[in-house]
Amino acid sequence: MRIGILFVILVIKCFGSVASFALDTTIKKKFPYALLTPDYGILSEVDLKKNEENALPVPFSESSRAYLYWQCFPTLQFKFLCDETGDFDHDLSLARTIIRIAHGDKYDEYETRRAFSIRLCKNRVEKWKKMSHGETYACIAGKYVGREVGTKNKAASGNGWIYDRFKTKKGCDSYFEDDCK
Repeated sequence: MRIGILFVILVIKCFGSVASFALDTTIKKKFPYALLTPDYGILSEVDLKKNEENALPVPFSESSRAYLYWQCFPTLQFKFLCDETGDFDHDLSLARTIIRIAHGDKYDEYETRRAFSIRLCKNRVEKWKKMSHGETYACIAGKYVGREVGTKNKAASGNGWIYDRFKTKKGCDSYFEDDCK
């Protein structure tokens, strides 16, 4: 009886993995440019289709600045930051909201379109941390804005992005309201 139960669990796990892989392959074929990395079963067809609402799909290049691209990374590589700008709005200190993904001596850095009050920035960072807690991978979408090359003071080089959406298996967050529906 125990062997039978173990066999059923094993079959379910195997078919679950195959189904995830098949979905990933299907999405990748239908939207060949929207996903730059594997999605680890986090993204859906709706997520990738959303990218085509405001720009024509094009392969990623240094000059493709309008189309949104998704990338997925291990959550341990993510760092969520509030970088104070030194500016104020109605006596509220402002901060840039940043997601930085480090991989070796390279990084990808996603920044929101505008600065927020420190309180709002910290709330968003807390939300991203909760969404990432206990997850192995997270995905992020954005528009490419350029490459930053390392200098004497900054050894790493990386890519700059405008933040659009962040997603884990726990949920989704977007810069624009209702973009995760």
